[in-house]
Amino acid sequence: MALAVDGVGNAFAWPDGDLFVPLSDTPTVDTTGAGDAFVAALTAGLLRGVPRERTARRAVAAAGATVGRPGGRPELTDAAIAAQLARMPAG
Repeated sequence: MALAVDGVGNAFAWPDGDLFVPLSDTPTVDTTGAGDAFVAALTAGLLRGVPRERTARRAVAAAGATVGRPGGRPELTDAAIAAQLARMPAG
């Protein structure tokens, strides 16, 4: 389960643990599509067996890449995700 903590980050909970991932410092231009990008990255990581912490951070990064651009049309490339991950606090 994932829960947004408005303006702060996202809390993730699994049967055997939990994790908080803070948001990046990306200025919000448009929130359209951020939830979709978040869920897509989270689902893809979990289905591929990527470790939970990495999957959670990539999901938050995907949402960050989306809110920084108008119209919900993010560039969700590996480079764009890596740039977002670099902007996120260690959490």
